[in-house]
Amino acid sequence: MIMAQSILLQERGNLRQELHNLKSCQITFFSLAITSTGLLLGLGSHFISERVPASLIFLSPLVIILPCWCIFFDKATTITRIVGYYRVLEQMIICSTNPAPNYIGWESALAKVRDDPARGKAAILLSHTYWIISWFTFGTLAALCLTISCVTFYAGLQKYPILTQNIVSPSIVLAFVLSFIAFGYTSYLAYHLSLGKHSYNHHELRWREILRVDRP
Repeated sequence: MIMAQSILLQERGNLRQELHNLKSCQITFFSLAITSTGLLLGLGSHFISERVPASLIFLSPLVIILPCWCIFFDKATTITRIVGYYRVLEQMIICSTNPAPNYIGWESALAKVRDDPARGKAAILLSHTYWIISWFTFGTLAALCLTISCVTFYAGLQKYPILTQNIVSPSIVLAFVLSFIAFGYTSYLAYHLSLGKHSYNHHELRWREILRVDRP
């Protein structure tokens, strides 16, 4: 019994560290997207010429923004999966140690506050502001780069040789296609992280089924 408790407590510590690492990774990708956009848009203006049109310079941050955007939300699904398991683990630890009659664990208590059905579906969705704000930030950065690139290209269309136009035009189209793919993929994940199959509650239910642990 004591050994089982020790294993559960050790696993809880490992999972807490894993969550910390994943969230730190998310912050890194988030910061990288914002910083690189500012640097590339700011410093890139010094390299604008007939051979290197402004449109391509303003598209360059998307090389970093789009992968960071997708990876950020992919990491988020791992976080919710771990938190779902962590909630079940908290109950197992409590049942084996019985530290206090009213103690239910941090993640379990947070779930009750965050997902109170009385608040309504919209309020529950808004309680996940971390995902929402992050999604809008990445989306705004991508939209900014696409908009500036299009405006500068069509504003200076007459200045560019035909060869340059033939390079820039497909690049802009490709950037739009990739951005829409990232938009759709991350929108899907952002919704399901809050209310769907990647949410904390859904993963908790799945882990309870797998581990055969009933709700308290």
